[in-house]
Amino acid sequence: MRRIAKRRSDAMTSTTEEALRFARLQKDTLRGMGSLALAGLVPGPLRGMPPIVPGEWIERRVPAPPDALIDAYCDAVGARRDGTVPAHLFPQWAFAMSGELLGGLRYPLLRAVNAGCRLEVRGELPRGRDLIVRGRLAAIDDDGRRAVITQRFTTGVEGATQLVNAEVRAFVPLAKGRRGDGAKKDAPKASAGARELGRFEVGPRAGWEFALLTGDFNPIHWARPWARASGFRGVILHGFGTYSRAWEIVRRARGGLAELDARFTRPLVLPGSARVLADGDAIWVVDANDAVVMEGRAVR
Repeated sequence: MRRIAKRRSDAMTSTTEEALRFARLQKDTLRGMGSLALAGLVPGPLRGMPPIVPGEWIERRVPAPPDALIDAYCDAVGARRDGTVPAHLFPQWAFAMSGELLGGLRYPLLRAVNAGCRLEVRGELPRGRDLIVRGRLAAIDDDGRRAVITQRFTTGVEGATQLVNAEVRAFVPLAKGRRGDGAKKDAPKASAGARELGRFEVGPRAGWEFALLTGDFNPIHWARPWARASGFRGVILHGFGTYSRAWEIVRRARGGLAELDARFTRPLVLPGSARVLADGDAIWVVDANDAVVMEGRAVR
């Protein structure tokens, strides 16, 4: 019994040490997202003038992500362990720029949620090489009730700087519309002819684990009181947690994937399960109740 207890204790210590090690790797992303959180606490008129859109590209050289981090991420989302870096891991290095790109905006960024992503892969990212990362504020669509803010990122290496292109869209609620301002949109549905490509399950700690691997520590993904206060039934999986798992299922089913443009339509509450459906190029991720949590279009 003592030996069993010791093995459990050693395993817990190892897991804790690994978690702390991964958390330390996210300091740049935490700094960038933290600056956005602080900016969201300051009323708009007290901040500077909003930036010109589209903005200028900024460029950074990022140290090669460690193999231990990449392997743990691959295991979490069902990706292959090989000599490459999964393209959908890009938030881990790209979101560190978001503080710079969005810092001048007069929007309540603490209320922003991930609305969607388009990821295009032109070549594989090799492991063990510094990354050349470029980002810009691409567009703002503001109708007075909500704003959709689009950022664009490119990632590559020396000599091949555009191996992965990403477009990230954030939704920021601004004000409730007046009564009668348009009809409520119908919930999206998968087509009747859609077939299942695969499925995945996520446990109650999946949000915390994904945060450790990517640096996105938004508490709606791991702190139940915060998630409830934000209007969710419980903690929810990161949009990119759904996206990355769906990407890998589509890639395996079709023998490759070059692009996936997706929109997040509702949260996947943890713990939970989901199925990935397809009808031609159209892709849907549905939860255990067959509600669509993500819809998109895939290009092989």
